[in-house]
Amino acid sequence: EIVDWHRRSIVDRTAFDADPGSVGDRRWDALIGGVAEMLAHESERAVPAWASAPARVLDGWWFVTSLRSLHPSVLVETPAPLAARGVFLSASSLRSV
Repeated sequence: EIVDWHRRSIVDRTAFDADPGSVGDRRWDALIGGVAEMLAHESERAVPAWASAPARVLDGWWFVTSLRSLHPSVLVETPAPLAARGVFLSASSLRSV
């Protein structure tokens, strides 16, 4: 599960449909869109329209880690909604401890 999404109140989860806007960095905007899609799938909700906007998809690839030795494993581990947006991050990086 990503963070504590399933423990959130219905009010917080309803706010999920509202576009949070840009953070000013297209890479992070794409990551946020991918995480939103993952949460929607986990909770059997529709993916919010804002998460699929063209501004939430990168033209190239972005590996969140700068450690090039990790890129091959991250390439394999990245959840599909992130990879589809050009964002590569291991699934374990999205889990809470």
